[in-house]
Amino acid sequence: AMGTCQSSSHAYKAEGKSKDSSRHQAEVPRDSNGKVDILELLKRAPGGKAALKSPSTSELPCLLLACALPQGGEEAFAAKTVEKKVENGEALFGKTVGYVCMKGRKPDTSTPNQDHFIMAQASNTGVYGVFDGHGPKGHLVSSYAASKIMQHLVVNTNFQEKPTLALQAAFEKTQRDCHVNDQRKALDCKLSGTTATVLLDFPATWRRTRNLFVAHVGDSRAVLACTGDHKLLAKELTLDHKLSIPEERARIEAAGGATA
Repeated sequence: AMGTCQSSSHAYKAEGKSKDSSRHQAEVPRDSNGKVDILELLKRAPGGKAALKSPSTSELPCLLLACALPQGGEEAFAAKTVEKKVENGEALFGKTVGYVCMKGRKPDTSTPNQDHFIMAQASNTGVYGVFDGHGPKGHLVSSYAASKIMQHLVVNTNFQEKPTLALQAAFEKTQRDCHVNDQRKALDCKLSGTTATVLLDFPATWRRTRNLFVAHVGDSRAVLACTGDHKLLAKELTLDHKLSIPEERARIEAAGGATA
C-alpha cells in the first residue's frame, strides 16, 4: 500500500544496522473524538521519559501536520491546510524549519492535493515526514501513513538509542496497518498508495555530534544542504525507488518481484 519497495534506512554518523528487537506495546492516548493524540504520544516514551526530550517546559513538543482529509476542488497552487498542536513551543517552528505544500496544476480540479506532511519538534530535536499519495485514494493513504508512522515511531523502545531500528519497525508496521485496513475495506489501497520519507534530527546533546536518521520508500527525495568552498552543496540522502534505476530494478527482481 505504501509502495512496492521495502523501506530503506540510513544513519549518518550513527550506529550500523542490526535486527529490530522492539516488542513494546503501549496504551495509545486518544483525544475527545477518539483519534490518536500524537501530541500526547510525543511527550511519552517507554520508561516515562518524553519521546521528544525538552530541557524546559517552555519548549514542550509542537506538532504540525497537513490536513488529514483534503476537501478537494482546490485551485492550482493552493496551499495545503494544516493542523497545528502546540504546548508553549510554537516559536521553535519559525526559528528552525520552513515548509510549503501546494497543489500542482491538474486538469481535473476535483482531484485533491494528495501530498501530506508531518513535523514535530521539542527543543532541538525534530521528526519530519513527507508523503506523496498516488492513485484514486492516494490522499487518504498518505494521510493515514503519516499519522501511523509517527505513532509507531515515538512509542518504540529504540526511538532514542537506536533510531534506525525504530524507523524500520515504524515503516513495516504501517505497511501492515495499510494492508489490514484494505482487507477490512476501511482504506482502499488496491490501486492507491504513498511514498514516505521520514527524517529524525537529534541534537549533539544526545550524542557527540548532531545526527540525522533517514528512512524512505518511493521517490520523495531527501536532500541535505552542506557548506563547502564558500557555497552550498546538495547531498542526496535517499535513492529513489524507481525502475529506471538499474540497482532498484535488480533489487526488485532479486526479491521475486515482477517488472515491466
